[in-house]
Amino acid sequence: MGQELDLARMGSFAERALGIINGAGLGYLLSVGHRTGLFDTMAGMEPATATVIAETAGLHERYVREWLNGATVGRVIEHDPERATYWLPPEHAAVVTRAAGSGNLAYHAQYLATFGRVEDDIVACFRDGGGVPYSEFPALQALMAGRSAAAYDAALVDGVLPLVPGLVDRLTQGIDVADVGCGQGHAICVMAAAFPNSRFTGLDLSHESITSARAEADWLGLANAAFEVLDIAGSVRSVRPDHRVRHRPRPSSSSRCPDRDPRGTATRRGVPVR
Repeated sequence: MGQELDLARMGSFAERALGIINGAGLGYLLSVGHRTGLFDTMAGMEPATATVIAETAGLHERYVREWLNGATVGRVIEHDPERATYWLPPEHAAVVTRAAGSGNLAYHAQYLATFGRVEDDIVACFRDGGGVPYSEFPALQALMAGRSAAAYDAALVDGVLPLVPGLVDRLTQGIDVADVGCGQGHAICVMAAAFPNSRFTGLDLSHESITSARAEADWLGLANAAFEVLDIAGSVRSVRPDHRVRHRPRPSSSSRCPDRDPRGTATRRGVPVR
């Protein structure tokens, strides 16, 4: 005999599941609003029609109108049906525009499309094992670099590195440093510029990221910054693995650096690990 269903519980969960699906769809609208600049455009505008908003943003009215209607249903923007106008409340603009800096939540909505494009590959892995190669996430490195660059500029040298006792003094004197999983290498460039006596090496699996990192170092004229496509560092005095270690194929082996100077220091997410 089958178990009797709790209809109230079933209805409550169905409502939650529907909310998850609707929320996911709205997440894509946030991403589109960020990438097209619509949020930034509307943040500086009075209530306006879809035509005016499209013209101001330099976009096609048909697509802007559809986006506005979806964003209205999602309560992202406000709409006056009598005047056919739309506007972005300042309280919303404070968390979905580029002016919000690292507090721009619409920026993070871009991850949805990045991960959604590999869903078929992930489903195949459930059946066949294996994994999805890094090359299938072409936008991920750029997204992560954009998210972290402002934080590195603001706090890495003056806020994060001093958390490790004596590290700033050693960097000033001159040591070898490796950033394992450096992405596009902005953290290395920030440190190399601040500590010219030290030698910095960024390591990452992504050829595209290392190419971008080398370009930034060259543009800044940083002779003490180098980048390599490599799995793990060799002999270094300071290791900065960051959170990317856990995304590696073999996280436990990636976190070991057997040839490291025993006086070296490891940090994870910018926090000293002893």
